[in-house]
Amino acid sequence: MNLFVKMSAVAACVALSSCVLVVNAGEARYDQPRDADRNSVNRDITLPAGSFVEDVSSVNGNIDIGDTSVAESVTSVNGDIRIGQRCRIESIESVNGRMHVGAGSTIGDDIEVVNGDIELLAEVRIGGDISTVNGALTATAATVRGSVETVHGRIDLRDGTRVDGGLHVEDTGNNRKLAKRVVIVLGQDVVVAGESVFERPVEIHQHATASLGSYRGDDVKIMPLD
Repeated sequence: MNLFVKMSAVAACVALSSCVLVVNAGEARYDQPRDADRNSVNRDITLPAGSFVEDVSSVNGNIDIGDTSVAESVTSVNGDIRIGQRCRIESIESVNGRMHVGAGSTIGDDIEVVNGDIELLAEVRIGGDISTVNGALTATAATVRGSVETVHGRIDLRDGTRVDGGLHVEDTGNNRKLAKRVVIVLGQDVVVAGESVFERPVEIHQHATASLGSYRGDDVKIMPLD
């Protein structure tokens, strides 16, 4: 994972800003002209509902994107990212900060996070992969077309969430005997399709109605979930 390199490039290129950035509200349509990029170094970025922009990036500050907004990419080095309801974002990248994706939103490609929790609400659709190093993923009635990848973070899939590309828990390269188990929760009606790969010890809590496809791993502990 090369997120640190990517975010360093973002930090070097983002223009200085001395105030909170606000984009004029309006109905988001793909056929309307897009506003300019929205960048900040040391301030928050706020986009009202219905905004239509190209790229949004911040070095030190939170990003808050209002409902029904459209953006190509959202990137942050240090700060939380909040995506409102029914938004359309192509990709999201973050180094340090929590990420919240509101109900009904669509992320066309990948979500990549180094340090921070990820929360996906109902009917969120992810067109690519979700990857994180340190931080929990919680998904409720969401759909992930790619895979879910982590190193240390907990994976909590709830209420019919579907992952088409399997789960991947990456090896840290440390002594596996000393490695802490990664906890994975597969709640009611969850479906994990494709092959999952567990390179580290994992503990899977699986509901009776949840489905886990084929998997590979030397130390996989599966427990029933009430």
